[in-house]
Amino acid sequence: MGKTINFTEGTLDDLSFFAKFKVRCVPSNGGCTGCNPLEDSGDIIRRPGTNPQYQFLPNHTDINYLMTVSNYDLLPYNRFSGNMSFRNLLEGFGDINGPTGDRMVTHNQVHAYMNGTFSELATAAYDPVFQLHHAFIDKLLEIWLRDNTPALSELPEFEAEAGHNRMTNMVPFFPVKKNYLYFAHSHSLGYDYDSLVQTSVIPRAPINPVWIIVIVEAGLVLLLVVVIIELARKKSRSSSSLRSTSVHSNATASIPDEEQPIFKPGDPSYKTYNAAETS
Repeated sequence: MGKTINFTEGTLDDLSFFAKFKVRCVPSNGGCTGCNPLEDSGDIIRRPGTNPQYQFLPNHTDINYLMTVSNYDLLPYNRFSGNMSFRNLLEGFGDINGPTGDRMVTHNQVHAYMNGTFSELATAAYDPVFQLHHAFIDKLLEIWLRDNTPALSELPEFEAEAGHNRMTNMVPFFPVKKNYLYFAHSHSLGYDYDSLVQTSVIPRAPINPVWIIVIVEAGLVLLLVVVIIELARKKSRSSSSLRSTSVHSNATASIPDEEQPIFKPGDPSYKTYNAAETS
């Protein structure tokens, strides 16, 4: 991911593949604001652990606690949902002691800890650490889904903030997909985590009966072709044997073809050479 060599400037080691990655959004003033993706705002910046308020990564206590909560979400379906909402705990607005207010934990805490490109809403995804971090967040969600098997009704139908309701289209994907389609095990989405693989629970797609018919018909056609070829070969060998028997007389049948006389005895044009007759 690249090593920070200057914690004041936050620049990465030049030997890192990611050192020259460019950030295409100017850091915002906070909130959900747009930016110009064509505007180059420099290289990736990381200053992990230098934020006075977030000098540490999430601890095991916070992670273990959120995995014990059985409610996916609770009213009002935002940062004020308290510490009995798995979604709220995972996002980082609550911990074992209750709502955390402005103090961020779990997911949000990691963003703040990196203190750089990864910490800005508009630029976070330009740092490859974003992919690593969110893969782990997704893994925590996957473990929770398998342990709790929540009903689809646990997703808010219309009470959540814009973009977060059950039937809302996910942004910015196209063709459009609704949120509820992804409230499912990773198996159904085509991927898994190597430490979570359970072959016994991976759903297997049923074989379409049409394909069974196609496979059987293809096998029968192949068998018919093989039978036809074999019959043709036998017929060819039989014809060759018949021609060989009719061309040679019994007297010369044992003589190889290349030694057979041009004229056979009994042929009117067949004559033996007699020196006396020619003298």
